Order: sequence, then structure tokens, then C-alpha cells
Amino acid sequence: MGALAVFFLLVAVENIFFTARPAADLNLRIERVLPRAAAGKDNKARRDAFARLREEQERNLASLPADPYAWARLSYLRARTGDAPGALDALRMSDLVSPNDPRQIAERALMWHDLRAVHGGGDRTHQAVLWQKAVRFRPGETYRAAARRGLTGAVEAALKRGGDPSLMDAWRAFTKGR
Repeated sequence: MGALAVFFLLVAVENIFFTARPAADLNLRIERVLPRAAAGKDNKARRDAFARLREEQERNLASLPADPYAWARLSYLRARTGDAPGALDALRMSDLVSPNDPRQIAERALMWHDLRAVHGGGDRTHQAVLWQKAVRFRPGETYRAAARRGLTGAVEAALKRGGDPSLMDAWRAFTKGR
């Protein structure tokens, strides 16, 4: 019994001191570098920077796979490097790890929409669910994001299919007079 306790203690110490912190530090580094990579003027240099960041993010997720933001970032990086099916897979993982994260849901719905060319039937149905969650958790943010992209009609259609009158009321409150 004591040997088992020592084993679990060693695993816990390794997890606390040698796994999460380096992964968290790498996430912060990627977040700092990503805007510079996206702002690059040279297409080849930008593609190369995204490819390097994508590799780093994939390695990072191997040590910290329950990070929904890291999965969403990987989705973005895969999309920027031309891997739309891989981007959708990573976005699915972000959604699986944290399906109701209000801070991420509007962006996730937009990313899901951007990847519609590689969706299957169930994924198209899930798009409506994402819009519904986005309006439920962050109606203002969702309206602004959808309006910038010309997607307010798509959001409204998803809300109508969802059949929740309170969501339609919240949506109409933001769309009224705009």
C-alpha cells in the first residue's frame, strides 16, 4: 500500500512540476509570436512561421491535451497551413474538451463556419448548435462577430431551427435597429 502511495506521489510531482508548466509556457510563447507571424508581409515567410508554430502547438498538446484554447489555436494554424480537415479535427477536440466555454464559443462558431467545406451532415447540424450556444452565452459578442462577417442571417436561421424563443428574443435585442 505504501509503495502505491509513493508511486502516485511521484506521478503527481512529475505532472505538477514537469508537464503543465512547460506546456503553459509554450502556449504563452505561441500566443506572443502568432500575431507577428500573421502580420508578416512575405507569404512564404508567413507560411513557414505558421508551420513552425503548428508543429510547436502539436507537441504542446501531446503534454497538455485538455486545453481547449490550444486545440482552437491548432485548428487556426492547421487552417493557415492548408490542412482544412486537420483544422476541423482540432476544432472538434476544442469543442469536446470544453463544449460550453463562453469565452470561446462565438469564435468557435465562426471557425466552424469557415471550415464548412469539409463538414459532414452532422457537422452542419452542430454549426446550428454552436450558434445557439454563442447567442445564449455571449449574444453581443456573437452579434458583432456575425455582423462583421455577414453571417447574421445564418445565426438567425440556426436560432429558428433550435426552437428556443428566449434565444430569438436575445438575438432580436441585438439586431433591432442595427
